[in-house]
Amino acid sequence: MAEVSGARTRPVRLQPLRGQPLLHIRWGWLAGWIRDVALDLQARRVAALEVELAAQPRRVWVAPFPLWRSRRTSDALEADPEQWQPVERACDWIVLDALDGLLVVEADGDRTERVADAEADAESWAIEAYLLRRAWWQWLRHPRLAPDQILSGGPDLLIVQCRRAGPEHRLTVRGSD
Repeated sequence: MAEVSGARTRPVRLQPLRGQPLLHIRWGWLAGWIRDVALDLQARRVAALEVELAAQPRRVWVAPFPLWRSRRTSDALEADPEQWQPVERACDWIVLDALDGLLVVEADGDRTERVADAEADAESWAIEAYLLRRAWWQWLRHPRLAPDQILSGGPDLLIVQCRRAGPEHRLTVRGSD
């Protein structure tokens, strides 16, 4: 969903892509719908998109392709179906259902969190950040996890480097000055 603002494109949030209609970029007819997104944790990128074809009632995994916000309607994306290249789904890819709620644990086991979504670069489909769930009392905070902080990962768990306790994590005791 290349939305250019200056020289840099905005990152794409992956969860909202599911269910989005895809219009042919030149002709405007409905080409299909994005049904799922698969991530390759080792390569730190979006591996494939599952597209339900409009002309045939079948789903196919395709390599990531350029997307644009539709100029014709506000609730669709535009793509060029001639660029869709089918790929075989690998068993170590993580789909959006598994990504939502993926457990994040620090290497020392000190802190655990859960993934809510991910952001990818709109052109290269490289993962820029994993968006973590926040507690209701942290409504102003937007916790993010950079892909280079991940030591290892699997379909249920991400092990990350230990983060230093910042000012928001330090224990402060009032009246002990």
